[in-house]
Amino acid sequence: MAILVVSIAAPAVTAPSPIFRFESDEFWLNLHSFLYVLGRAEDKFADARREPVAHAPAEAQRGLQSLTDVERQTWADAVAAYGRGASRTDPLFERPAALLESRLADADDAPTLDGTDVDPAVRDVLERAAAIYRKVWWPAHRAANRAWITATAQLVNANGRTVLDFITRAYQSPWPADGYPVHVAAYSNWAGAFSTYGNFLVVASNANAGTSGWAGFETVFHEGIHTFDDVIEARLDADARRARKTLHRNLSHALIFFTAGEAVRRVAPAGYVTVADASGVWSRGMTGLKEALTEIWLPYLNGVGTRDAALAALAERTGIEPPTFTYGTDDFWLNLHHFLYALGLAEAKSPDASRPALAPAATERQRAIAQLTSDEQQAWADAVTLYATDWSGGTGDRKFASAVVALANAGNVPTLPTDIDPALRAMLERVAPIYRRVWWRGHVTANRAWQAQNAALVAQYGSAIRSYLAHAYPIDWPLEGRLVHVTAYANFGGAYSLVNGGLLVVSSVDPGMQAQSGLEMVFHEALHQWDPQTFAALTVQARKLNVVVPQDLPHAMIFFTAGEAVKRVSSDYVPYMERFGIWDVKLSGASLPASRFKQPLLEAWKPFLDGRGSREDALAALLARAAAGSK
Repeated sequence: MAILVVSIAAPAVTAPSPIFRFESDEFWLNLHSFLYVLGRAEDKFADARREPVAHAPAEAQRGLQSLTDVERQTWADAVAAYGRGASRTDPLFERPAALLESRLADADDAPTLDGTDVDPAVRDVLERAAAIYRKVWWPAHRAANRAWITATAQLVNANGRTVLDFITRAYQSPWPADGYPVHVAAYSNWAGAFSTYGNFLVVASNANAGTSGWAGFETVFHEGIHTFDDVIEARLDADARRARKTLHRNLSHALIFFTAGEAVRRVAPAGYVTVADASGVWSRGMTGLKEALTEIWLPYLNGVGTRDAALAALAERTGIEPPTFTYGTDDFWLNLHHFLYALGLAEAKSPDASRPALAPAATERQRAIAQLTSDEQQAWADAVTLYATDWSGGTGDRKFASAVVALANAGNVPTLPTDIDPALRAMLERVAPIYRRVWWRGHVTANRAWQAQNAALVAQYGSAIRSYLAHAYPIDWPLEGRLVHVTAYANFGGAYSLVNGGLLVVSSVDPGMQAQSGLEMVFHEALHQWDPQTFAALTVQARKLNVVVPQDLPHAMIFFTAGEAVKRVSSDYVPYMERFGIWDVKLSGASLPASRFKQPLLEAWKPFLDGRGSREDALAALLARAAAGSK
């Protein structure tokens, strides 16, 4: 193993302080990296066409000409094995892949991989290909590695301390005391260099990697700064949350590009173009970040202000406004469950089965039944009967709620997890192929169409509605947005939510969930997530008045408030409660219809919604009027 430690001259009484430890002769890492990029090229990965790796297949082809037929086949087998396995992993994000590279680096230039903790299958491939690589490509690769280190070390010796002081002062974090290890290989990945778990850095030495000269000098410092990622990203994330925004996913990386580039630009010859500018990274997922960094971070680098203030300003400036809603339209198991739920109600002759939100299910079943074999018809009939006698009993009981949450979490996986009721799981898995073949395509298409329609309305009106609701309900909307599970069928009302579990489910086929009514109802169901807080606030006022909070009052308040919110942004809108006769419905298990709250809501709650008085006074007045109206 050839290791070159680059350090800065220091007084005789002080031990040299290394900045980098360059390692060039790691045979097994170089062989692995070469096979890795060749395997990706054979699999036709898009990144195999990137400049740092695009020339690897041609180099391999030239070397193969000197081999025997047996050797060429052995090498081809090795590349194919990598194409099926290791080349499909990513050491940047997959710890096992990163550990493999680290362990191969530790093996240096040993004759075999004896004693290394390397997967036997990978080890077998490498050891079969080793003699060929050592004879054909390794001498040139090792020479390139050593030449790269010599050139880069000269720049580090001349300018490294200045750049290091600039970086550590900017980040207010210490550099590794024994220097940052740099593993040099002919090829690394499509970017020409990467760092991963355990501060493991691989830099490519081939002439097309974009890491030569000053660019390589900047690259090793850039990758070294990733050592500080955990601390900086945690602070940026906290700053973004304080600003009620979502952290830009590339901000911390952009910060590294900018800082390393600025540090090197100050010592490089005039006209030096930084790595970020030369490679065009600012236009690849970092649009607008360079401008923000120039305005906020550069003054700090020049000595103005503090690091924490600059980071906070960057997080706020570049943070992304949190989404109001996100959508799940392809939840296969949840859709199957709700379809059977609707059919079970029809078989049980429940009045709910004739409601507009559920009635089309029976027609869908009858229309497609001829497509099933007799065995499939029997399996489907058994599933519907199971629901009719058990699972279609209601969306409010704990067993149903637990199943719904588990099915929502299952998404579209091939088989269900074991935490679902065994009988339900067995039945759903039995009929899943039938549903997938016959009904699923139509349902998922309807779900996606509904999502597109609803998302457009939320984009247009969502911010104003949220502001209005935040006044009525003193809430912090979740930064990740509320997830709406869109299913063809939901329940008799077309939508429901579970407070415990935070689940929102909306039907894509219910006529009442379309257009602006659907807009109202997603906000309606979202407000249910604050039912405990609303009931607690009502209880405080009820005790002062010596009255009881009607069990259906919070639900009536949500209907009224969400309707008013949409009406505010669309003056001709008829709220859901009016349009579908909800005033005449007995809500939340109450014995009386919600109509008894209509006048109290108009007299006591609406003035508060319009900006008059306090929430506490409005709740007290609402309770007093509701109590008087119930006598």
